[in-house]
Amino acid sequence: MKYSPTGRLITSEPLKGSVFQMGRQPIIDLRNEIFGYELLYRSSAENYINVMDGDLATLTVFLNTFSVAGLNSMVGSRKAFFNVTRNFLIGRYPIPVSPNRIILEVQQDFDFDIMMVRAIKELSAQGYQIALDGVTSRQQFLPVADIVQFVKLNIAELEPIVLPRLVRDLKEKSIRPIAEKIETQEEYDSCVKAGFDLFQGFYFRRPEVVQGRNIHSSRAVILKILAAIKSPNVRIEELEAAFASDITIAYRLLKLVNSGYYHSSRVQIGSIRQAFLLVGLDQLKNWLNLLLEANSSNEMQTLSYRALIRAKTAAGLALELKLFHPDTCFLAGLFSVLDTALELPMKEALEGLSITEEIVSALTTGEGQIGQILKVVHLAEQDKWEAIEQLNMDSDRVKQIYMESAIWAEQYC
Repeated sequence: MKYSPTGRLITSEPLKGSVFQMGRQPIIDLRNEIFGYELLYRSSAENYINVMDGDLATLTVFLNTFSVAGLNSMVGSRKAFFNVTRNFLIGRYPIPVSPNRIILEVQQDFDFDIMMVRAIKELSAQGYQIALDGVTSRQQFLPVADIVQFVKLNIAELEPIVLPRLVRDLKEKSIRPIAEKIETQEEYDSCVKAGFDLFQGFYFRRPEVVQGRNIHSSRAVILKILAAIKSPNVRIEELEAAFASDITIAYRLLKLVNSGYYHSSRVQIGSIRQAFLLVGLDQLKNWLNLLLEANSSNEMQTLSYRALIRAKTAAGLALELKLFHPDTCFLAGLFSVLDTALELPMKEALEGLSITEEIVSALTTGEGQIGQILKVVHLAEQDKWEAIEQLNMDSDRVKQIYMESAIWAEQYC
């Protein structure tokens, strides 16, 4: 076992994680190309829905998509359809992402009372596209006909003879109809003849189960970050350190940014600060509140403590040597434990994160100036001061930076 200069255990054990499952079913256009994907809750690897709590299902799909798997890995450049509950629509729970490629799917059997209609209008005004799901009659979409952009018609419960009229009614209101529950060539041909140009169903593809590794984050750290965001006197350095104090939250933050919702083009992230500034404080609060609602762990993660010491030491050495920007070295040090946290080779652990090439190279090959800084950090962690001297560095100064970093890390973990 290894202890920090303050006497605290520094572990190299993986964080406690789990496997998540999600369903994904494509929506096809007339050219047989994928228009978008409906992302579905799955409670196990078995390909069926078992939703005991609709709010939790929506929350889980949002978090797994945007801050674990990454939107681009789930849907590429296509649209993403999310089933949302009434509580998300009326604001009981926040929608954690901006409107860019997201389509909120609303069940037609919801009670479209005044509160519900007003909430959907407000979401539409903010730029969110709305799809009404499971429609079997004209009366079901009339209350929101001036709000929604898509209506899914359940052809399993509709006679083919009524489809052309329903499609015309929808198109007259500038609503794009989607034929769902298509299972046969005959049903598809009938829908094409009726005027549909978007289709979904087993005839094209059954929902596929997508699996990935999930890691629970510390509720204490999430609450600490939320408190910092709400504080009028918080310094940006304190907020950055709070994010960095749980490696899983920092990792999820970069996944969130890399989902492509907060900037018009793909950027390479060089610091935690750059990541949360791209997202913005309002969306950060929404995302963190959802993370808090999820099944997070209260366990203090000693691996995050180790990561924070490495990050602060790397930043201190960058200042001392006047090489790379300290923020960039801080992020490299923080993510130097990511392979252990995710139980993956470092190259795989970094996939889907648009961090700078210098950081990637340092973490995967140990090359470059950042790689050399991380090498010194690792030697300091192992008390190999003679080896540091052989690198033409002042071991006493490195030891001082390392000890100061350990003391600094204590206040955040």
